[in-house]
Amino acid sequence: MLFKSQLAKSVGQATHWALTRFTRSDGSSLPGKIALQLDPSILASLSEDYEIIVVTGTNGKTLTTALLAKALSDYFPHVITNSSGSNMIQGIVGSFLTAKSAPKGERKFAVLEIDEGSLNKIMAHLQPNLFLHTNLFADQLDRYGSVENVYQLLLKAAKTYPEAKVVANGDLPLFHTHDLSNPIIYYGSTIGEASQAIDNCPHCGQPLTYHSHTYANLGDYICEHCGFKRPDLAYVLDDLGLMTMNHAHFTLDGLPFDLPLGGLYNIYNALAAYSVARELGVPSSHIQESFRTFTKVSGRQEIIQIEDKSVQLHLYKNTVGLEETLKLLNQKQETFTLMMVLNNTPADGEDISWIEDTNFDAMKDYNIQGDITIAGTQRQALKERLLDAEVTTESIELVPTYKELLSRIQQAPTKSIEILVNYSAMLEIRAAFKEAGYL
Repeated sequence: MLFKSQLAKSVGQATHWALTRFTRSDGSSLPGKIALQLDPSILASLSEDYEIIVVTGTNGKTLTTALLAKALSDYFPHVITNSSGSNMIQGIVGSFLTAKSAPKGERKFAVLEIDEGSLNKIMAHLQPNLFLHTNLFADQLDRYGSVENVYQLLLKAAKTYPEAKVVANGDLPLFHTHDLSNPIIYYGSTIGEASQAIDNCPHCGQPLTYHSHTYANLGDYICEHCGFKRPDLAYVLDDLGLMTMNHAHFTLDGLPFDLPLGGLYNIYNALAAYSVARELGVPSSHIQESFRTFTKVSGRQEIIQIEDKSVQLHLYKNTVGLEETLKLLNQKQETFTLMMVLNNTPADGEDISWIEDTNFDAMKDYNIQGDITIAGTQRQALKERLLDAEVTTESIELVPTYKELLSRIQQAPTKSIEILVNYSAMLEIRAAFKEAGYL
């Protein structure tokens, strides 16, 4: 390692030590930012000798990365990841800065969640061994223009490294539209009911027929007009058992799995992580135990105790994510208090017109007690959308600050509170809870 790189590494590590020792910061981004200022090419030096796994896509990157990192680290001794979900280059550098040394010759893995928009910029400093493509849904279109444009970013990265393996969600039609020279395998599901008119063929534009459909435009599809169909699957979700708000039982390749998370979307995340872990040599039995003992990630069905209230956070980013979260809450048997937060910061996407396309019908069956409370910069817009949807007879109250939201939590008529938050709102509300001493 060059002197400049070694200096940058040392300063970055010292910054991380100071932040974690003297502040409440997890030190996930600032150390990497400082190291990059001293040596813009430090990531290439830090990542030498690692097997690099890149996780990218729209929804579920952080959860999938966490599941995969745990499955690998429970089997291999040297695994690092950007576990905080800091998926820009400074956060990735920060993950390498805190890595422990490994004996020469031992396998070292870096499981990296990378934002689609910064993917190719970061790839210029890495030598990836495997790309995991989870899904692509309409999200931040004011930033990207279209889902197809985002897919071009994924394709560009894969084509830059043709020897890197691609593991992709075979249930998404878009992921089977371009030929790659990379070795590629697919995972997918055989569960679900037959359906039509979910999506159009990306080749000829005719409606696709789904032999089985899970959610959004995922499933076993075929175009009766041109013959375009789902590719062969290497790894399969073949049965879905009991699923509650906070637990799912399912089978992958005929083997039973348990996950302390609810929602079909999280089972897809588990299937993605399982597929990559198997490709890297982890036995199925180890993955089963790893998933069973998985600890929830911040904001993703995380439960926080606030005095006598059990508060659960549910992260959403876009129409698909919000609709699936709304469906998940139908699994809840007990009476609960509902709160929602919607922001439109650059990190979320400033255009919130997607809420007009969101189906809120699942809320009609909720067992809610008391007012629905809404916060965030776009609280008024979300209230108007719920009123237009006519999905609730409960009063909808707006609060301008997290301090007031916390007060309403403390005064809620039920012990159970479910809060739906988008990305920046999740960070802000956790910071407010931490400042109040609840985290």
